[in-house]
Amino acid sequence: MTKHALTLPADYTRWLSALKRRINGARQQALLSVNQEQIKLYHDIGREILERQKREGWGSRVIDHLSSDLCTAFPEMRGFSSRNLKYMRTFAEACPDLEIGQQAAAQLPWFHIVTLITKLGDPALREWYAREAVMQSWSRETLNLQIRERLHLRKGAAVTNFERRLARRQVGRRRTNATSKMHSCATSLDFSWNLGLDSPSWVGSSVWKSGRTSVLLTFFSTCERRLLDDNPTLQ
Repeated sequence: MTKHALTLPADYTRWLSALKRRINGARQQALLSVNQEQIKLYHDIGREILERQKREGWGSRVIDHLSSDLCTAFPEMRGFSSRNLKYMRTFAEACPDLEIGQQAAAQLPWFHIVTLITKLGDPALREWYAREAVMQSWSRETLNLQIRERLHLRKGAAVTNFERRLARRQVGRRRTNATSKMHSCATSLDFSWNLGLDSPSWVGSSVWKSGRTSVLLTFFSTCERRLLDDNPTLQ
């Protein structure tokens, strides 16, 4: 018996692609939700350890014992080693509001957070690298590499150089515009002189009568002074 080739609907391929996107999106949302719950749990555990240590004078041996008890109770779960419990405590102390600066910590995987709180003492740098890690979707290895190579200095230098170049261009444009206006006014003054009109209000009649050169010098001196008063960055 000859099998007939399956004829798929005309829009099957497009529909399949749409389903794949939806499934991938749902998986990402599920992973993000799980990660957020994990980060919140670790923060809560760290906060309670911190509070009990302050209140009851816990030492590291109590944390070791807690680690053993939790690992026994939840053998299928990883993350309750003594070292990781101490990271949770450090996390709660460094980020009491579950935020790294203005960046929500729950948007980062746990070991990204561990990297930030153990390798960077400056809160501003932690926030900068946390934001970059989220925006650029860095792996933990990439985050470690960028911190080690001090990426913030390279990016900061690039931004600073750009801002300086932009400022110089803006100053240059202001000078050009101001010079253009001065020459425009001078042209009008020259026209008024040739027509024998009365002196402009900003030039005294004695100066006006003393000659064209004096009038122009007075005019440019006044414009330059006004320009510098209005744009102190040009001085």
